[in-house]
Amino acid sequence: MKQEGLYIGRGTPDMREELLDFLNLAFGMNGNERDLLKWLPKLYNEENDPCGHNYVVTENGKIRAAVGVYPRKLHVLDETLTTYGVGNVAVHPYHRSKGYMKLLMNRAVEDMIEDGADLSDLGGRRQRYQYFSYESGGSNVNFHFDTYSMRHCFGDAPMREIRFEPVTDPASPWLEPIRRLHDGRPLHMERPADRFFDIASSWGERLTAIREGDRFIGYCVSALRELTLTDEADFADVLRCYTAEHGSLDLGLPLYETGMIRTAHKLCASYSMGTDKYFSLFRFRKVVSAFMKLKASRIPLLDGSLTVQVEGRAGREVFRIKVQNGVPSVTDAEEEPRVILEHKEAELFFFGLLSPVRTEYPIAAAWFPLPIRIEYADQV
Repeated sequence: MKQEGLYIGRGTPDMREELLDFLNLAFGMNGNERDLLKWLPKLYNEENDPCGHNYVVTENGKIRAAVGVYPRKLHVLDETLTTYGVGNVAVHPYHRSKGYMKLLMNRAVEDMIEDGADLSDLGGRRQRYQYFSYESGGSNVNFHFDTYSMRHCFGDAPMREIRFEPVTDPASPWLEPIRRLHDGRPLHMERPADRFFDIASSWGERLTAIREGDRFIGYCVSALRELTLTDEADFADVLRCYTAEHGSLDLGLPLYETGMIRTAHKLCASYSMGTDKYFSLFRFRKVVSAFMKLKASRIPLLDGSLTVQVEGRAGREVFRIKVQNGVPSVTDAEEEPRVILEHKEAELFFFGLLSPVRTEYPIAAAWFPLPIRIEYADQV
């Protein structure tokens, strides 16, 4: 697209103040209690180079559109995946219908592929982002708890004195044990020590230490998001004490948290299933392999074999998925594939809560969906 006075590319450091003003306008922020810099210092603090992570369109030096693309490392057991979170997708209200969003999103996706990304994630409208290869993925079990259900489940049993202490200071002595516990999670985003507090406090949420007396027993983010305990046996009592303090609780758990799901199912007033985010996979074999291992570490997998061809946004991949004695492997293959999938169809096949194609293959219906997930604090 050529036009005099038009710039399309990465932002530059001198654009930061204008970029923040533009994004606050686009997302209806007032710059005070509702302000992107206050909500997401992990992205918009000057030292984090927000402009360098944004693709922008400017007309005569004024920002008219922006798409933020933020690199992160996702640890899945012993595998490390390169993922890019896409956020602050915005076009100035007076400059819509010029194709700016399409231009920037397509450029961002192509650059991610060229830079070796394994996958990308974002939130928003499904049909809008399907144009750019994103599809829904991840499955959560959503539980509702209230004092009525807890009273019937626990009866007259004495309640433990478990406390939830907000961590409001990055110099807090609780930060180090929280960080160590986080880094031991089987699925977690890499959070450098000097950025951990800002990341865990994203979106105005509160990082919280969970204590019983002087004993540290775990942490969470606000309403038990990202709940991680030193001993999972404390989970039921943590639920009971939190519900007693707040009256009710809605809690989403990923499918690999089989122990907590079993307990939550016994105690909850109701439950439902839901999806996590929208994902685009650029290296299907690598990502499927990582999450097959994660699922197998918590949920027994049926033995079997399936060869799949994916016509992906980043190119064609043909690979064999095999489970032998409960141990999965995913390797490149040359034989004729049994299943041929286009990009978004493949994302649903492996990671979607619902995949019409998957129902045609009994072994796939037994293996999938895989438990892909991005914690709320890591989202952009």
